[in-house]
Amino acid sequence: MRASALVILLLLFALEAYADEWDCTNSKDDFCESYRTEHLADQADKKLNEVYKKLLSDYPDKATEDEIKFTKIAQRAWLKYSEAHCAAILNKFIGGAPFTKAQMEHSCRLDQINKRIKELESYCESCS
Repeated sequence: MRASALVILLLLFALEAYADEWDCTNSKDDFCESYRTEHLADQADKKLNEVYKKLLSDYPDKATEDEIKFTKIAQRAWLKYSEAHCAAILNKFIGGAPFTKAQMEHSCRLDQINKRIKELESYCESCS
């Protein structure tokens, strides 16, 4: 139970860094935080797509098809991993959590996307 509380606190702490656009402090909507988290995850997903496209366009003209192919394969593999990772977290921790399943799902998705953005940016010269 302590581990699940720690995971939830870490996910919420990660969210606070992106909370400047949406304020649920005085909201009477019980799902405000879930909507907010979904919104932030959607925004991060758009940024991830932009960074990925920049990374692909960053290859020099003389790049081999294999170089680009492996980048695409890695991205598809990451998408599958990220989805499975979040599903595993939900299955393990949702029982004792005081949060909605949707909020935890969006939190995990947001966390995974932000990590991937940083990873891709580290490979891309024009992404900084």
